[in-house]
Amino acid sequence: MKQLEDIIKDRLDDYELKLPSMDQQSFWSTKAVRERAAKRRRSYLGVAVGLPAAAAILCGVLLSIHLMKPTEPSKIIGGIPPSVMGLPESYNDLDIIYNLASEIPELSQLPVSAGDCVTGLIHRLYQDEYKPFKGVNVDEFDSSGKIVNHTLTDENGYFSISISNPADSILIHADGYEPMKFEIFRTDGQIAGFILAETDEVSLIVSDAPEFPGGTQALQKFITSNMEYPSDALRDSIKGRVLVQFTVEKDGSITDIEVLKHVHPLLDKEAVRIVSGMPRWIPGKHFGFPRRVRYTIPVTFRLDNSTKPGPAVTDNDRVEEDILADPNDKTF
Repeated sequence: MKQLEDIIKDRLDDYELKLPSMDQQSFWSTKAVRERAAKRRRSYLGVAVGLPAAAAILCGVLLSIHLMKPTEPSKIIGGIPPSVMGLPESYNDLDIIYNLASEIPELSQLPVSAGDCVTGLIHRLYQDEYKPFKGVNVDEFDSSGKIVNHTLTDENGYFSISISNPADSILIHADGYEPMKFEIFRTDGQIAGFILAETDEVSLIVSDAPEFPGGTQALQKFITSNMEYPSDALRDSIKGRVLVQFTVEKDGSITDIEVLKHVHPLLDKEAVRIVSGMPRWIPGKHFGFPRRVRYTIPVTFRLDNSTKPGPAVTDNDRVEEDILADPNDKTF
């Protein structure tokens, strides 16, 4: 049975055929005009709808690119943006570059001449917050160790010191805090940012991380050769990766061992035993000064079904060479 639309269409077609020739020509002309007008309306509607949609898509793409863009190295402190640590990222419209070292390529340096001023900002951790450090000694000293210029930081932790000789060095020091020594430099559109740590403070961020004697491969070998897979754990097919955190002291000794990620009491205990028996490490340093550093390593217990019960083969190819910026970050 024909639908109503089909019946109406057939009747219209019959009507068109029965029209006189002049009326047919007028009919087809009018129909063509109406179709062109309808086509234009559809085009306008497509443009009206399409442009905003295209704009939205473009904005989404640009936003995605912006979000995927990595943070500038100059805005990183040991892998953490300054804002996360509660530290300012700029001062008087100048970008603050923290934990400076002469080899950082992002640092825009200028030649230094006698009479030039070297500036910087100094912060410290006070009551769990980073705050400007007022009254810090900033000294210029020559090759013989003689102080030739001296200044103090103001309430904003800011200092400016006029240089006598570009070949001299700068020493930042305050009672109860680790001193910081660096070669003289000036920056372009940037300002140096320094973070002083208390003498016995345990650091997570240092310029030179502590290292196992012989490096990562030697650490892997030590863990493998010293592991005694607990027989009960082997019998019950218990395996996993234990994260162990400890402090590398200034003399390289290991203290304050704790399990950061537990797997099983038997494996946790064995991992702690292995770490406790490690030799002295090469201690971490910050700008040349030894520093107590909190460090984390994984100890992996893996079952090998092709072997008889005994020491398990460890897979420590992902031992972290740098300290964990966030002790809660357990993603290895």
